[in-house]
Amino acid sequence: MREVTQGIAAYGDKLNHLGLSYTPPRSTLSDANVHLSEVFFGLLCQKLYQRYQELLSDSGKDKALLKRIFLIDSTTISLFKAIMKCVGRKSLDGKSKGGIKVHTMLNAYEQVPQLIHFSEAGST
Repeated sequence: MREVTQGIAAYGDKLNHLGLSYTPPRSTLSDANVHLSEVFFGLLCQKLYQRYQELLSDSGKDKALLKRIFLIDSTTISLFKAIMKCVGRKSLDGKSKGGIKVHTMLNAYEQVPQLIHFSEAGST
């Protein structure tokens, strides 16, 4: 989210054509993503690929470009819902927390993960 908000802020003077008068805070984008399923992002990527597919030809030049493009994703895996109810953190509002966040960086050309990093579910 940090990179997205910084990227939006870099073009702050050109946001009016998107109907934005300011750069949305990172927390607002994060809150919005909570309500979106992975199906949405899959369809979004598919539509973008279909639209720009002709620009991704098999020529050596395009391969060189794809080798420089990295796809980054992170997802939270809940670990303590049913299996290990007695462990994990309990917040003041009574909700149990526990799990890991998997951060993955994938090279667009090779379609092989270049980096897989695990962190606490509550961290970024």
